[in-house]
Amino acid sequence: ATTLGAGSDVVTRLAQIIGQHRAELDSILDTLHPTLDVVAAEQAHLDKALPWIGPAFYNQTLAGTHGPWLDIYVNSLGADPRALFCNLLAGGAPACTGP
Repeated sequence: ATTLGAGSDVVTRLAQIIGQHRAELDSILDTLHPTLDVVAAEQAHLDKALPWIGPAFYNQTLAGTHGPWLDIYVNSLGADPRALFCNLLAGGAPACTGP
């Protein structure tokens, strides 16, 4: 089996590509670093938001899977307060049905 070492074809070719495009890569990284600094500063907020937003986006991707129409509407982003309250009253079991 071939491993990635100093003389490997993959390493050699990658070094050539980086050498040929060094200025472009440096420019991209210079532009990217401030953006990543902003993301890093807001990481805690992102960690809280993504679990809420993810299921909403996933459900939107399913919109066209039930036929040639889009049967989608935005009910809410995040937790459904009515369902949370009903489940709390029912001891954690889904209790409320209907709109």
